[in-house]
Amino acid sequence: MRRLIACLCLIVAASAVAACGRGSASADDSFLPGTNWTVSSIGGVAAVGGSEPTIAFNADRTVDGTTGCNHYFGTYKLDGGAITVSPLGSTLMLCQGPIGAQETAFMTAFPKSTSWSVASDGKLTLTGAADIVATP
Repeated sequence: MRRLIACLCLIVAASAVAACGRGSASADDSFLPGTNWTVSSIGGVAAVGGSEPTIAFNADRTVDGTTGCNHYFGTYKLDGGAITVSPLGSTLMLCQGPIGAQETAFMTAFPKSTSWSVASDGKLTLTGAADIVATP
């Protein structure tokens, strides 16, 4: 009985240690492909409600989404916690006011992202020219 309890304690402890490692997925290049995110802030400025940018990291290493106004597309590469985003192409609808400002901020910051991490609360942070924070 003591051995069974000791084994169960070891299993629980090992599971807890493994779960702690999931707080930051940045070392795992297989984490981002196939995920979709909604941007909550760019450079500390909250996204425009109802027009939040989106990011889809596709399994084929392409990326696409919306800026809240236009659709964009490009490619990305991962190397552990490092990310490289290609220059982005986009549709060309006229975006004015806060949505236009948000689009400019996003289209400037996203391709200049140099690192990524996912916190224990599930939020993705892309760092570079300006931090982009997104939720799944």
